[in-house]
Amino acid sequence: MNRDTRSSAVRCIADGGQPSGDDLSTVTLELTLQELLDVLADPRRREAIRVLETFRTSDHFRNHVTVTELTEGVVAGEINLTDEHDMKTQADVDAPDRRDLYLDLQSVHVPKLDGAGLVDYRPLLQGSNLKPLSELAEVATVLETLETIVPETCEIDEADG
Repeated sequence: MNRDTRSSAVRCIADGGQPSGDDLSTVTLELTLQELLDVLADPRRREAIRVLETFRTSDHFRNHVTVTELTEGVVAGEINLTDEHDMKTQADVDAPDRRDLYLDLQSVHVPKLDGAGLVDYRPLLQGSNLKPLSELAEVATVLETLETIVPETCEIDEADG
């Protein structure tokens, strides 16, 4: 990926209005605006960012996950490193869909997150590992802010065409 080496400050405004005083927090990213938008463009990648950031900030006995664990985390909404799993959530996603999600994460989304400097990805034949990096927090903050301003889905009034 051709990356611009300049740093940019992204201003997150909680209410979507104009920056003013304490309402403004500045997040510094080593990404261009286009790279940031590319990273946030896909719903599966956004969910992976949410799940990985929750994992990164929680107290676990290790600092990396496998792509399989990330897949399960995207399905369940969180990465669970214990043997206890929500069987209902897992049953809702059949094996072919789960396999498709795994392949999509492994071949598209995790490499994109790695290329953006948000995770350290070590692809292996079996048990590829990824470590969420601190830069992931900055993108997760931007994502959370955008989600408060713009809904994930919008219904289009058919009369408007």
